[in-house]
Amino acid sequence: MSLGEITNIIQRYPLLTEVLNSVHDIVLILDSERDIVYFNKKFEEFADNFNLKAQLGVKPGTAFNCIHALDERVECGDTSFCRYCGANKSITESKKGVKSLNECRIAAMHGHAFNLSVSASPLELEGQKLTLYSIIDISAESRRQMLEKIFFHDVNNIVNGMGMIIDMMTDSKNSNDIEEFEHSLDMLKITMTSLKNEINAQHIVSLAEKDELMVHPENVSINKIIKEVVGFIQTTMCNSSVEIDTVLAEPEPLLYTDPVLLKRVLLNTLKNACEASSAGEKVSIGYRNIKDHVLIYVNNPTVMSDKVKSSVFKRSFSTKGQGRGIGTYSMRMLIDRYLKGKIYFTSEEGEGTTFFIKLSVSSQDLL
Repeated sequence: MSLGEITNIIQRYPLLTEVLNSVHDIVLILDSERDIVYFNKKFEEFADNFNLKAQLGVKPGTAFNCIHALDERVECGDTSFCRYCGANKSITESKKGVKSLNECRIAAMHGHAFNLSVSASPLELEGQKLTLYSIIDISAESRRQMLEKIFFHDVNNIVNGMGMIIDMMTDSKNSNDIEEFEHSLDMLKITMTSLKNEINAQHIVSLAEKDELMVHPENVSINKIIKEVVGFIQTTMCNSSVEIDTVLAEPEPLLYTDPVLLKRVLLNTLKNACEASSAGEKVSIGYRNIKDHVLIYVNNPTVMSDKVKSSVFKRSFSTKGQGRGIGTYSMRMLIDRYLKGKIYFTSEEGEGTTFFIKLSVSSQDLL
């Protein structure tokens, strides 16, 4: 049955559409091909706020601008990533006549990400088997909980480290070991720098989440930024047994961007690469000049599983445990939304995992 015929059936039930338009949840009705044949006013408002597609005849992933539904060769529900999607699971269960409730994380275009609670129920109207699809946006609550967990977790670790260093300084002072005292003092300075970095990082992400982050672009040396990032990681974060190889291009382009935000993204990217690597392995960071763009890359030898690859850039996903998933999400938000660039990755056997950051050298993109 055509889209028009199914929408005509739904319109013959004005009480149903009146009720669906009166609820505070997003409600969609899908046909047997998973296409949207009805959406309520709440979805129209939500779509308008986030530049989504409030259209009939499209799949839910397309409507929500899911990055995995952008490939025109495949449809929402058919990609390799869809097998791990909670929304897709709900639809599949509904088509079997089973009511379901799942959580869905969507990485969308323009740096947006959604945490959704999705329920699906079978619905039959005049012999047509449909799916009643109810969606609650839980992004704000998930975001608040995650930021709190990350901040307190990281700060607590650093403060505990500072306490241990102070104890070492006390012992060396009591034993008049000046050399050990000075070494502990240097370690304390490094730890305090890490604490300051964590606080600044959380502040930047918090402002970006609320669309209150100001961009301050200037002409910057990409070589200088990479060297500073590598130096900071080697001093404060990275396992000393992991080698960092720096590859700088010639000639060096003059990059017009916000150095603070770019450095924040590169710190996250390089830190993740180091943490994913084992002792004796090599992590590479560098860039290539491509016409009027700079392509920065960070590579590590570890290959992601398909399940991990499907969740990269989603707000609450992390390989580090519950409540630790903001690294790649914040990287994408800052690059896409604020630096007007693109970030993507590849992860293949024999090549490892590489994150790419593509930025324009032109000032026009940030004006």
